[in-house]
Amino acid sequence: KELKEVVMPMLPPEKEADKIWLTAESFCKLLFDKTIEELIFSWTGREFVAFGVEGLNSPIFAVQISDEKKRAQVFEDVFSSLLLNNDTSLIVDGVRLPRIKIPLFLQSVLDMFNISLSTPYYLIKDDFIYFSSSPECLSVVNSSYKGGLRLVTTENWKNVSVESNHQSTLELFYDLERSVPFF
Repeated sequence: KELKEVVMPMLPPEKEADKIWLTAESFCKLLFDKTIEELIFSWTGREFVAFGVEGLNSPIFAVQISDEKKRAQVFEDVFSSLLLNNDTSLIVDGVRLPRIKIPLFLQSVLDMFNISLSTPYYLIKDDFIYFSSSPECLSVVNSSYKGGLRLVTTENWKNVSVESNHQSTLELFYDLERSVPFF
Protein backbone atom coordinates (compact mmCIF):
# COMPACT_ATOMS: atom_id res chain seq x y z
CA LYS A 1 0.00 0.00 0.00
CA GLU A 2 2.80 2.39 0.90
CA LEU A 3 4.64 1.51 -2.30
CA LYS A 4 1.53 2.35 -4.33
CA GLU A 5 1.18 5.68 -2.54
CA VAL A 6 4.80 6.56 -3.31
CA VAL A 7 4.93 5.34 -6.91
CA MET A 8 1.60 6.61 -8.25
CA PRO A 9 2.43 10.34 -7.97
CA MET A 10 5.80 9.70 -9.67
CA LEU A 11 4.25 8.23 -12.84
CA PRO A 12 3.97 10.58 -15.81
CA PRO A 13 0.49 12.13 -16.25
CA GLU A 14 0.13 10.63 -19.74
CA LYS A 15 0.14 7.16 -18.17
CA GLU A 16 -3.15 8.03 -16.46
CA ALA A 17 -2.26 5.86 -13.47
CA ASP A 18 -5.25 7.04 -11.41
CA LYS A 19 -7.63 6.14 -14.21
CA ILE A 20 -6.02 2.71 -14.64
CA TRP A 21 -6.18 2.13 -10.89
CA LEU A 22 -9.90 3.00 -10.84
CA THR A 23 -10.51 0.63 -13.76
CA ALA A 24 -8.64 -2.14 -11.94
CA GLU A 25 -10.68 -1.41 -8.82
CA SER A 26 -13.92 -1.69 -10.82
CA PHE A 27 -12.86 -4.99 -12.37
CA CYS A 28 -11.90 -6.40 -8.96
CA LYS A 29 -15.31 -5.49 -7.57
CA LEU A 30 -17.07 -6.93 -10.62
CA LEU A 31 -15.06 -10.16 -10.90
CA PHE A 32 -14.30 -10.98 -7.28
CA ASP A 33 -16.73 -8.79 -5.34
CA LYS A 34 -13.73 -7.35 -3.50
CA THR A 35 -11.73 -4.15 -3.65
CA ILE A 36 -7.99 -4.12 -4.32
CA GLU A 37 -7.60 -3.24 -0.66
CA GLU A 38 -9.37 -6.47 0.29
CA LEU A 39 -7.59 -8.60 -2.34
CA ILE A 40 -4.04 -7.43 -1.74
CA PHE A 41 -3.49 -4.84 0.94
CA SER A 42 -5.64 -6.45 3.64
CA TRP A 43 -3.15 -9.29 4.22
CA THR A 44 0.20 -8.02 2.95
CA GLY A 45 2.89 -6.59 5.19
CA ARG A 46 5.39 -3.82 4.60
CA GLU A 47 8.12 -5.88 2.93
CA PHE A 48 8.37 -6.74 -0.76
CA VAL A 49 11.39 -8.57 -2.13
CA ALA A 50 12.65 -9.41 -5.60
CA PHE A 51 15.70 -11.63 -6.02
CA GLY A 52 17.26 -14.30 -8.18
CA VAL A 53 18.95 -17.62 -7.68
CA GLU A 54 22.37 -18.12 -9.20
CA GLY A 55 22.18 -20.35 -12.25
CA LEU A 56 18.43 -19.93 -12.69
CA ASN A 57 16.89 -17.23 -14.89
CA SER A 58 13.48 -16.67 -13.31
CA PRO A 59 13.10 -13.98 -10.67
CA ILE A 60 11.46 -14.64 -7.33
CA PHE A 61 9.11 -12.13 -5.76
CA ALA A 62 8.18 -12.30 -2.11
CA VAL A 63 5.59 -10.41 -0.12
CA GLN A 64 5.37 -10.29 3.64
CA ILE A 65 2.16 -11.73 5.04
CA SER A 66 0.78 -9.66 7.90
CA ASP A 67 -2.47 -11.63 8.30
CA GLU A 68 -2.33 -15.31 7.27
CA LYS A 69 -6.01 -15.95 8.01
CA LYS A 70 -7.01 -13.07 5.74
CA ARG A 71 -4.60 -14.24 3.01
CA ALA A 72 -6.01 -17.76 3.14
CA GLN A 73 -9.56 -16.40 2.92
CA VAL A 74 -8.73 -14.15 -0.04
CA PHE A 75 -7.04 -17.02 -1.88
CA GLU A 76 -10.01 -19.29 -1.17
CA ASP A 77 -12.45 -16.66 -2.47
CA VAL A 78 -10.40 -15.91 -5.60
CA PHE A 79 -9.80 -19.57 -6.45
CA SER A 80 -13.46 -20.40 -6.02
CA SER A 81 -14.29 -17.92 -8.80
CA LEU A 82 -14.47 -18.93 -12.46
CA LEU A 83 -11.48 -16.72 -13.32
CA LEU A 84 -8.60 -18.32 -11.44
CA ASN A 85 -7.67 -21.84 -10.43
CA ASN A 86 -5.23 -23.14 -7.88
CA ASP A 87 -3.37 -26.07 -9.44
CA THR A 88 -1.86 -27.99 -6.52
CA SER A 89 -0.59 -31.01 -8.46
CA LEU A 90 3.15 -30.21 -8.46
CA ILE A 91 5.30 -31.61 -5.66
CA VAL A 92 9.03 -30.82 -5.67
CA ASP A 93 11.35 -32.23 -3.01
CA GLY A 94 8.35 -33.25 -0.91
CA VAL A 95 6.79 -29.77 -0.98
CA ARG A 96 3.60 -28.94 -2.82
CA LEU A 97 4.02 -25.88 -5.03
CA PRO A 98 0.60 -24.52 -5.99
CA ARG A 99 0.24 -22.58 -9.22
CA ILE A 100 -2.15 -19.75 -9.98
CA LYS A 101 -3.76 -20.71 -13.28
CA ILE A 102 -6.29 -19.27 -15.65
CA PRO A 103 -8.98 -21.74 -16.73
CA LEU A 104 -8.59 -23.12 -20.24
CA PHE A 105 -11.75 -21.42 -21.55
CA LEU A 106 -10.49 -18.01 -20.42
CA GLN A 107 -6.95 -18.61 -21.66
CA SER A 108 -8.37 -19.54 -25.09
CA VAL A 109 -10.20 -16.21 -25.27
CA LEU A 110 -7.07 -14.31 -24.20
CA ASP A 111 -5.01 -16.20 -26.80
CA MET A 112 -7.29 -14.86 -29.54
CA PHE A 113 -6.14 -11.36 -28.55
CA ASN A 114 -2.48 -12.36 -28.09
CA ILE A 115 -2.72 -11.72 -24.36
CA SER A 116 -0.45 -13.82 -22.20
CA LEU A 117 -0.78 -13.75 -18.42
CA SER A 118 1.75 -15.15 -16.00
CA THR A 119 0.74 -18.24 -14.06
CA PRO A 120 3.21 -18.25 -11.18
CA TYR A 121 3.90 -20.95 -8.63
CA TYR A 122 3.92 -19.91 -5.00
CA LEU A 123 5.37 -21.06 -1.71
CA ILE A 124 4.44 -19.87 1.77
CA LYS A 125 7.22 -19.94 4.36
CA ASP A 126 7.17 -18.24 7.72
CA ASP A 127 5.61 -14.82 7.16
CA PHE A 128 6.28 -14.58 3.41
CA ILE A 129 4.72 -15.79 0.20
CA TYR A 130 7.15 -16.38 -2.66
CA PHE A 131 6.09 -16.24 -6.32
CA SER A 132 8.03 -17.43 -9.36
CA SER A 133 7.32 -18.80 -12.79
CA SER A 134 9.98 -21.41 -12.00
CA PRO A 135 9.23 -24.19 -9.52
CA GLU A 136 12.99 -24.84 -9.39
CA CYS A 137 13.55 -21.37 -7.93
CA LEU A 138 10.96 -21.99 -5.23
CA SER A 139 12.52 -25.37 -4.53
CA VAL A 140 15.84 -23.60 -3.86
CA VAL A 141 14.07 -21.20 -1.49
CA ASN A 142 12.48 -24.13 0.34
CA SER A 143 15.79 -26.03 0.53
CA SER A 144 17.50 -22.92 1.90
CA TYR A 145 14.84 -22.62 4.60
CA LYS A 146 15.22 -26.27 5.52
CA GLY A 147 19.01 -25.88 5.68
CA GLY A 148 18.77 -22.72 7.79
CA LEU A 149 20.37 -20.62 5.04
CA ARG A 150 19.17 -17.05 4.85
CA LEU A 151 20.55 -14.34 2.58
CA VAL A 152 21.18 -12.00 5.50
CA THR A 153 23.34 -14.63 7.24
CA THR A 154 25.72 -15.24 4.31
CA GLU A 155 29.22 -13.79 4.23
CA ASN A 156 28.52 -12.21 0.83
CA TRP A 157 25.54 -10.30 2.21
CA LYS A 158 27.42 -9.22 5.32
CA ASN A 159 30.26 -7.89 3.16
CA VAL A 160 28.08 -5.88 0.78
CA SER A 161 25.74 -4.54 3.46
CA VAL A 162 28.28 -3.54 6.11
CA GLU A 163 27.97 0.15 5.16
CA SER A 164 24.21 0.02 4.63
CA ASN A 165 21.50 1.72 6.55
CA HIS A 166 19.32 -1.23 7.54
CA GLN A 167 16.28 1.04 7.70
CA SER A 168 16.45 1.76 3.96
CA THR A 169 13.44 1.03 1.83
CA LEU A 170 15.30 -0.24 -1.21
CA GLU A 171 18.69 -1.82 -1.52
CA LEU A 172 20.33 -3.38 -4.58
CA PHE A 173 23.68 -5.06 -4.95
CA TYR A 174 25.50 -6.68 -7.84
CA ASP A 175 28.53 -8.96 -7.88
CA LEU A 176 31.02 -7.26 -10.21
CA GLU A 177 33.03 -10.47 -10.51
CA ARG A 178 30.29 -12.01 -12.65
CA SER A 179 30.84 -11.64 -16.37
CA VAL A 180 27.21 -12.10 -17.39
CA PRO A 181 24.44 -10.01 -15.84
CA PHE A 182 21.95 -11.99 -13.80
CA PHE A 183 18.82 -11.15 -11.86
